[in-house]
Amino acid sequence: YLFEPLDETTYELLKQDILRNMRKYFSIARVLNLQVFSDPNSAEENTLFIVLNIQLLDESLDVFDIEAKVG
Repeated sequence: YLFEPLDETTYELLKQDILRNMRKYFSIARVLNLQVFSDPNSAEENTLFIVLNIQLLDESLDVFDIEAKVG
C-alpha cells in the first residue's frame, strides 16, 4: 500500500486486510471498531491513521484502543 493513493478504496482494502489478519493471527480478540483515514487538515501530507478498538475474548473481557500513525 506504500504507493497507493490515500482514498476510500485504499482505506477499505486496508481495513479488510487488518480484519482478515486479526481473525487469522489474533482470534482471541473481537474488533469493536476500526477506522482508517488521513487528516486533510494536517500539515503532514500522506499520513495515514489507523484506530483499532478490540475486546479480548477471555474471562477478563478487557477493551483496548490501539492507534497507529503511518507517514
